[in-house]
Amino acid sequence: MHRYSTLLPLLLLLASCGGGSGPPQTGTFGPGIREILSLNGVPAFKLSNGEIENGEIELLDKPEDTQWYLDRFPPPPASTSQRVRLQDLPASVDLSAYQTPVKDQNPRGTCTNFAVVAALEVRYKRQYGLSLDLSEQWLNHFQKMDALDTQDTTNDSTGDHRPKAPGTLENQLGMWGGGSVVYNLRLLSSGKLGIPEEGAMPYFSGNNGDSSLWNPPITSSSSQRTIDDFNLSQQSVTYKMPYPTTLTVLPQNAQNTARYQAGQVIYASSSDLGSLDWFKTQLASGSEVAFSVLLDSDDPNPNNNIWEIADKPRTDPKTWAGHAMLMVGYDDSKRAFRVKNSWGTGWAEGGYVWFSYDFVTKGKMREGAVVKSVLPPNTAPPSEPLFIGRYSLDHDGWQGILDLYHIPDPNLFKFQSGTPDRRLGTYYGPDGLGRRVNGTLSGRKIDFYIDWNNPGARSYGELSGLHFTGYLSTDNQSLTGTMLDNRDGQTYGFYGLKRGYLSGISSDSSVTLNSYVGNWQVYGLEVPTGNFSITAVNPSTGQVTGKVFGGGALTGTVNTANPRLLSFQLNGVTYQGYLFGHEAGVMAGTAGPGTGFVATRSDFSTPLVSIQNPAPGDTLYRTQSYTLAGQATGDNGSGFANQPLPCTWTSSDAGDSQFPISGNCTPTIQIRPGSPSSVTFTLSTTAYGGKSAQTGVTVNVQNPPNSGPPVVSILEPVSGSAGSVGTSVFLRASWVGGTAPYNGVRWTWQATHKAGCAETDIPAVYHPPIYQGQEPYWSWDTTGAQNVANGCGFDNDAGTIRFYVTDSLNLTGSASILFKLTYVPPPN
Repeated sequence: MHRYSTLLPLLLLLASCGGGSGPPQTGTFGPGIREILSLNGVPAFKLSNGEIENGEIELLDKPEDTQWYLDRFPPPPASTSQRVRLQDLPASVDLSAYQTPVKDQNPRGTCTNFAVVAALEVRYKRQYGLSLDLSEQWLNHFQKMDALDTQDTTNDSTGDHRPKAPGTLENQLGMWGGGSVVYNLRLLSSGKLGIPEEGAMPYFSGNNGDSSLWNPPITSSSSQRTIDDFNLSQQSVTYKMPYPTTLTVLPQNAQNTARYQAGQVIYASSSDLGSLDWFKTQLASGSEVAFSVLLDSDDPNPNNNIWEIADKPRTDPKTWAGHAMLMVGYDDSKRAFRVKNSWGTGWAEGGYVWFSYDFVTKGKMREGAVVKSVLPPNTAPPSEPLFIGRYSLDHDGWQGILDLYHIPDPNLFKFQSGTPDRRLGTYYGPDGLGRRVNGTLSGRKIDFYIDWNNPGARSYGELSGLHFTGYLSTDNQSLTGTMLDNRDGQTYGFYGLKRGYLSGISSDSSVTLNSYVGNWQVYGLEVPTGNFSITAVNPSTGQVTGKVFGGGALTGTVNTANPRLLSFQLNGVTYQGYLFGHEAGVMAGTAGPGTGFVATRSDFSTPLVSIQNPAPGDTLYRTQSYTLAGQATGDNGSGFANQPLPCTWTSSDAGDSQFPISGNCTPTIQIRPGSPSSVTFTLSTTAYGGKSAQTGVTVNVQNPPNSGPPVVSILEPVSGSAGSVGTSVFLRASWVGGTAPYNGVRWTWQATHKAGCAETDIPAVYHPPIYQGQEPYWSWDTTGAQNVANGCGFDNDAGTIRFYVTDSLNLTGSASILFKLTYVPPPN
């Protein structure tokens, strides 16, 4: 059992200090019921049973409130197939085992919603094996918000129905209590309303039904705008009820998932309500009965665990109350029905009670209904409730608030004058005046009319004025389409968003062909579906020149006779857009059959680029590998901002053949051995629309730590050995260290004992190894060495052979030996 430590004392205070219509009465009212209260004119029971020590308050319905609904929304006449066929009835029936868990309505007058939801849940369990927990909060909120008074004759001497001006509320607050089993089920079986699961719109269990205590208070005298402010709120708002309470009153997810609906429903006629056989036949056939009952008398036997009725009602009608529950069985031996209540499991027998047959036979039953079938659980939610909400409406630049809170249903809302129900809601224009809105809903299409000349009371069925034809977005949060203005006969574009207004960038002070030049972002419904640019419009033909970002050339034509109209192709769809005249940079219209759109003009922003690695001043080493890391974002032609863009890297090292690197934001590079000591890497990108951006980072370049030249040894010939001109000298060497790979080796000769002889390269021939294990060598053919100028090709006293090895860092190691290359001239 839930506790409400802050709200309950307030209720008791109201009951004891004049907030109610009289002091509490103690007596024998029924099982687990300690006393009856009247809280601000609303009847309530104070319970006392088991764990409930101080008594929990359970609000009831005013009998006159229930009658209000029955007078306006009576059960439809039963068809022949729906009428009860009496059968041989068993002595008892118990359907308790099939029921979903008992719930607690807490101190709110929402019993009719709990009874109906319980009936719907058990039918889904029987029919589809599902154990659902459906949202009573949604049903209470919607049935209040949707209700119109079809019999209001205020200030109308004819007795005919009189609509109310926009300054006066014409529906009810979603937190108010009271209701009707029949009305709820007529809504849920109409094909126009379903229920979501509990998690989509959880039940609010505080006593917030008496909104006159709110700060600011809301009463039946409040304005329509005040009621709408609450009923249509999709934001998390803190209300003072009177204690601060944070709620999301109408979650979008609840609208999106309200799929569970009644199929066939059987309603008790006035004669059925007094027939035990009617109720017992329903139960015997396996169908629970949702019912409401008048509680106007004491229980003469409060201790026999059967809720019974006295012969005479209580003398004070203010203590009379209405209540709704679910009938789940009967027992002739007890002369009572088994009833599932909504006062939690701590009351009576786990939330169930035996309910005397006398409530039927003595005419206390007000309603009875059986859910015989439900729609499949995978049924799509009805489209009509998806339109409900507060929209920021913009037509040709005229901005106002469109509140849609009612689903037209001529079969349910039958006005005395015979006027068909076409009410949708109320519009609040830029002139500060409210105007009632009428129209029709068909699938995801809406036609609605705003009569600019009528800010007063408007007939529920009249269709005149500005005619809007719009389409609901796939995310159910926007309306877009066209508006036919009855004042000038022209068609204009419009959009309505639940999240506020859009804005564009003006290119002209008035609508001309040049107004289209620029970049456009198209919103197919709620999310962007494409971008395009227009660079020119032919003044003679109206043909546009432009590009579809992510595609090819734009195909489109501006109507030169009516430059507000642009027809174009995008993603294979033909768009008819109307450029706003009172708000430049916006157009709206249709996108193929059954879909609307809105587009805004804007220049593409400069893309953003950044380098994460290397950091400025980092030291990089030659021959080492590194990963450059950068990021480039901006417009990529998809219609979404800040999307990844391709990167291009360049280097200030002109000799580095790795660059430029395109299309990769994180390439791996190697610092070349010959890199200068300072290198700048530059990252650049270009977005769709042509705007570019770049950034750079400068790093230091050094040889790797502990690097040195190769250590070289000459193995052959040995130092001091000799050879003669004309022979081949075999050369072999080895080296270690340095930094591989090695760029080159070379052998040189210098006649060191002869003046003026420079070191020269030996034309050595490299001989790779032929067999495994064989070492490579070079050969030096000395033939003709005697012909080198100045005799520098030989040295009889010993010259020098040198061997050089250069590594990848251009560090060179060398070794040398003495070698006599002798030449003896031939005799003359």
